[in-house]
Amino acid sequence: MSAIEEFKRLLEEAQESSHKLVEQTPVPIVEEENIVQKTARLIRTKNDNTPSAPQDIEAQRWNDPLRNTNFVTQEQMADHYGQFLQRIQQQMSTMSGGGEVKLRMLDDVDRSSISDGKFLKFDSTSNKFNFANVNANSLITNTTYVTTAEYTVQEDDYYIGVDYAAPTTIILPVSDIDGRHLVIKDEDGDAATNPITISGTIDNDAGGATLQINNGSLSLIYRNGWRII
Repeated sequence: MSAIEEFKRLLEEAQESSHKLVEQTPVPIVEEENIVQKTARLIRTKNDNTPSAPQDIEAQRWNDPLRNTNFVTQEQMADHYGQFLQRIQQQMSTMSGGGEVKLRMLDDVDRSSISDGKFLKFDSTSNKFNFANVNANSLITNTTYVTTAEYTVQEDDYYIGVDYAAPTTIILPVSDIDGRHLVIKDEDGDAATNPITISGTIDNDAGGATLQINNGSLSLIYRNGWRII
């Protein structure tokens, strides 16, 4: 028998032995996880591979398994999807919450002072906001100085002082919020000579009103129309 024939015989015997070994060895049956099971397992798995150094973060960014989208099997796709969900879950866990939604529950509010009919003000001693009683003497009202022939009442006006050496017209808003108060005053002291006309409907009179008393004043309040008080 030649060396070539002997070599071929040895190969055939080795092949037959390999087949017998495969037939005799029982193959365990492993149930493959579906995509839902795989995703759930990956979400439950804690990821302790978060780098701390900047250079490690950059290296991980380039070696991130999520960058690979060349799937060959369904299992690879399931792994990729699970890692994606896990990454989202980790990022959402670091986001801040919506915070307190009730003003009275904030830490810088003195809740012991809460009571009906009070307003909120800041106390520099306690560095907290507290609820205080409304004191008319502590309220500061806005004043307006008029030195022109015509002036239209603005939203934040309260006291309007007229100092103009000629007739003046003050134009009232057509409508306003109930309870708004206005005071119009002749500061020049010559309203008898240079009258102040208040233009608008007052006390149901579309002709308005005219102030012609030196140093005189007119107080108005709005409640479903302007009223003289």
